[in-house]
Amino acid sequence: MLVDYCRLTARTLKGRYLNMDPSRPGLVLGAVLAVSLLCAFLLSDRFLASALDWSYAFLWWAQAWLALVTSDSAGAPLAVFGYIFLLTGFSLSPLLLSQRCGPYPGLWLPTALIPAHLTASVILLSQRIYPPMVSGLTALILAQILALAVRAAESRLATRTSRAALSLYLNPALAAEIVKRPELLSRAGERREMTVFFSDLVGFATLAEHLSPEDLVAILDRYFETMEPPIADSGGILDKFSGDAIMAFWGSPLILRTDHAASGCLAALDQQAALSRLNERLRAEGRPPLSALMGLNTGPMVVGNIGAERRLNYTVMGDAVNLAARLVPVNKIYQTQILVSEAVARAAGAAVETRTLDRITVAGRAESLTIFEVLGRPGEVKDEIRRGRDLFEDGLKWYFRRNFQKALGLFEATLALFPADGPAELLAARCRAFLREPPGDDWPGVTALNIK
Repeated sequence: MLVDYCRLTARTLKGRYLNMDPSRPGLVLGAVLAVSLLCAFLLSDRFLASALDWSYAFLWWAQAWLALVTSDSAGAPLAVFGYIFLLTGFSLSPLLLSQRCGPYPGLWLPTALIPAHLTASVILLSQRIYPPMVSGLTALILAQILALAVRAAESRLATRTSRAALSLYLNPALAAEIVKRPELLSRAGERREMTVFFSDLVGFATLAEHLSPEDLVAILDRYFETMEPPIADSGGILDKFSGDAIMAFWGSPLILRTDHAASGCLAALDQQAALSRLNERLRAEGRPPLSALMGLNTGPMVVGNIGAERRLNYTVMGDAVNLAARLVPVNKIYQTQILVSEAVARAAGAAVETRTLDRITVAGRAESLTIFEVLGRPGEVKDEIRRGRDLFEDGLKWYFRRNFQKALGLFEATLALFPADGPAELLAARCRAFLREPPGDDWPGVTALNIK
């Protein structure tokens, strides 16, 4: 059928002059622009998604009508339609291909199709068929330019929309990086050294018991709004909110940082400062203040998209991650707010002031570790606190050497400066117990903690 139609078209076109009437330039220009606009907008991504089937027919008949009213061979509608079919094919080809390959092939396809259009016109001329070459080429080129402009505008709009939607779930820097590099959403994990953070609210179960669900959600929303910015501002990735818990990490491939341990510690300090400001507002409203306990660890972990095929979570996993989570409840024993592992304290270096607290083992882990309390930024920790820190650490050295009497004197000196210092109270009590009943010769200086 198509072959018969082409033969009929060729016979009808034979000897015909199909160029647009130069005495009516406004009509010629209007026809060319109309054809170009139809090609561009009818074949945009959004339109193809909803009206592909009938847009072909509409475009063909519109171009056929324009050619008829601007041609001096109005007696050959079927012949004109044949040429319009050819021109439309040239106009559609790059757009349809870019529908599969993305918008960028449209940059070189029109250039490739222009020689093809000229070649087809020469072939038609050799058969004494005179097509509207200039107007046809103009419509073709304008169609490609307009189509690319439409696609580029839609692409920019889609990018902005995607970034805005992702920013509701990820920090803006991460959302922008994912929009820029979609391959980062693959399920392949990467092993690297990073710093991970966990936090919990003290007494959350009691708080939930005394508040309505609506009031509880309202307070949690304010709490999370307070705690999230320091993570994002320090280059961290907020992994999840789980009940009252927060999980975040630093040093992922999406936001590379060599100072991830220091960034995590400084973010935790900023969170505690922001929480103090929130508590002032809560007290003014007659609401109970909130207290958050935090734990950080640095170590090797796998980072990537983990989960089911239809539901992924960009997160970290590994023993180093579990250890950070275990440090959070240890704060309750030492009456501290921010505990970090030795790996964090060593990697953070002089970026934060810390205090060595103890050697412990945590539930589910046989290997011992030295834990540290984060005190503050250098230059922001008061001299009195630093003197107390030095007294405590001197006492800890004698404690590990089994000289409990000397260690006790230094812990009590710490308490003289800070009567409510939790670690000094705890270690002083241990020294008194060991003085009454000394530990065995195989005592490793490690305290086993089973709190979870």
